[in-house]
Amino acid sequence: MGNETLARRQFQTPITMIRQLQLFEYEPEVRVYVGCALTQAPPEFRDKVVRFKAELVKRGCVVLEFLGLAAGTPRDVWIHDIENCVMRCHLFVALCDLPSIGLGVEFGVQTVARGKPTIAAAHHDASVTRLILDPALPAGGYQFIRYDDMFDLVEPVMQSVGDIKAQLKAQKTEEDPGDLRQQEFVAWRSYFVEPAALAA
Repeated sequence: MGNETLARRQFQTPITMIRQLQLFEYEPEVRVYVGCALTQAPPEFRDKVVRFKAELVKRGCVVLEFLGLAAGTPRDVWIHDIENCVMRCHLFVALCDLPSIGLGVEFGVQTVARGKPTIAAAHHDASVTRLILDPALPAGGYQFIRYDDMFDLVEPVMQSVGDIKAQLKAQKTEEDPGDLRQQEFVAWRSYFVEPAALAA
């Protein structure tokens, strides 16, 4: 390799590094779980919840899905809805329009046991327990919203998702070995940067 070619490659290396770093910029995944009454809920309410979750997905949310009324055994429902959804979500959206023991369990796990962000909501005409109106929970991690239309909740959810994403970015460190993007960055660095440094 001629000196001119080597010099050109060395000159381009910082620019290439910047472009590669931009490609590997950390973008955290915020998982949202929407819980609601199912057993006693009328079909039109369940259909509206499906459309609400689809709108969140359209807006870029990662929405975890509950098992529902038909699939699996009662044990499967607990394992999936509690362990795979509530325990893994960054934000829990509890639709409290209708009475539900299951939703109450999920609410307690998320707010009391985990202490994680929660938006509880109900229609203006819905009667809800006073326990969820002003609970003694960490400031900023909980809010109760009355709505006219369920789709009114989309913007508050997206605001919370943005806040959580910013927090996750702030907490991120290069030493996290479990993140796939970080592993890819380490592999890229060993392949491109070290040889360029040796050539210098």
